Amino acid sequence: MSRHCTRPPIVVTHVPFKKTKATVILLHGLYNEGSSFYQLADELAQMGCKVVAPSAPLRHLHWSTDNEQTYAWYDYYTKRDGEDQHDIINIRHLQQECDYILDIVQEYHAAETKLILGGCSQGGTLVYHIVATAMLPQLTAAMVSRSCFLHTLVPIITPVNIDLLVFSAGADKVYCQTLRKEALDHLTVNNHINLTQKYKAGLLHGSSSQTEHTNFVDFVKKYL
Repeated sequence: MSRHCTRPPIVVTHVPFKKTKATVILLHGLYNEGSSFYQLADELAQMGCKVVAPSAPLRHLHWSTDNEQTYAWYDYYTKRDGEDQHDIINIRHLQQECDYILDIVQEYHAAETKLILGGCSQGGTLVYHIVATAMLPQLTAAMVSRSCFLHTLVPIITPVNIDLLVFSAGADKVYCQTLRKEALDHLTVNNHINLTQKYKAGLLHGSSSQTEHTNFVDFVKKYL
């Protein structure tokens, strides 16, 4: 696996004395890293999951006004929070990270167990792209939260048959509801996706949510 980028170690959480029932790969949002999932990862591990939480590499965001780097799966060239238009992003970064996650699947996922992808914000966008473009027949389910998008120009290369949970924050102003619906419509039009949508009124993009946590746990529990 290529790990030449500057990023924290991959966090792997599991309970060794329990039989592993599923591998859950969690992809964090902007400004976070894999360790930010520690509470969710610990709970899923107690349920019999091996939880793998990789981190994005350090990048400088083009719209940022300072020179600091942050952990980001891809670079943004625009910041259009709340506008009826997607950000311009670095698609090459996104594809590189898709390949990186596929390497992680090969290294950590046992063939006899279920495979579930989860992502928040930028991580959710990466999940969408993996579902749309990657040949990942072992994928059982995926779950995403907050503002995630899939540009309609991204081709659906390999149709999949999976369950998908989408958790939306009611007061999320990063991407408007129209854009989020557009992404889902594009992802599901040529795929066999059993879609479940959950919603928390008044929840901001960056706010923590026990409701979101519970929905993720309950979703994974169905496959154990």
